[in-house]
Amino acid sequence: MSNLKPGKGRGRKPVHTEGVNLYGQDAIWAAIRDLGEFKQSDIEMWIFKRNLKSANDGTIRSYISRLTKGGYVELLRKEHYRGKTYLHYYKLVKNSGVESPRLKKDGTPSMQGFGRENMWRTMKIIKEFNFRELAINASTDKVIVNELEAASYIRFLVKAKYISLKTKACNSGKPARYRFNSIMNTGPKPPQIQKSKSVFDPNLNKVVWEPTNNKKEMT
Repeated sequence: MSNLKPGKGRGRKPVHTEGVNLYGQDAIWAAIRDLGEFKQSDIEMWIFKRNLKSANDGTIRSYISRLTKGGYVELLRKEHYRGKTYLHYYKLVKNSGVESPRLKKDGTPSMQGFGRENMWRTMKIIKEFNFRELAINASTDKVIVNELEAASYIRFLVKAKYISLKTKACNSGKPARYRFNSIMNTGPKPPQIQKSKSVFDPNLNKVVWEPTNNKKEMT
C-alpha cells in the first residue's frame, strides 16, 4: 500500500471524506463510508473533527439502526463496556455512493424530501413559474408535489432571495409569477425549512434567512 497522503501525489481527498458542507444524516453516512468499520463514538469523533453541524446520539443511533435493517451496514460484534452497557461494532457492507440512503424505520426506502429536491431542480431549469406550474413540473410518477407545498416553498425562498416576484397575482385569479435568481444557485441540495421557520442552505452549511420577532414577517 502506498504511503502517499492526500495532497502529496494523490490529489485532493474525496469530498465525502473531507466532510465539506455536510450535516445530519449526510455527515453520518460520509463518516461511515470513510471509516468502513466503526462504532457510534467513531462517527461522533469524525463529525467533531471536521467541525460539522452536530448530530446528537439519538440521530446517529437511529440512522445506524435503519441502515442495518436496510442491509447497508451489519453488526460485527458487541463488546461489554460497563454495567449493562455494550459497545456495538459495525461494518459497511453496501456502499451505494455519496448520497446518503433515505430510509424509514424499518429500513425500506423513504421518499421524504424528494418533493423539495424536485422543486429546487425544476425552478433552476424553467426559470420562471407560478406555484401551479412548479408543482406540475416537479411531480413525477413516484413523487407528487401538491400546490400547497409548492406555494409554501416559494414563499420561504422569496424571503431568502433565491427567487423574486415577477408579477403579482391578479384579481381575475391569475397567480403570481416568480423568477429564479441564478446568482443564488448555491448547489444541488435544496434549501431546507427548519422547525424554527428559518431557511438553511446545506450547500453553504448555514442559515440564510430567519424570521424576526415581528409577526408580520411570516404573513
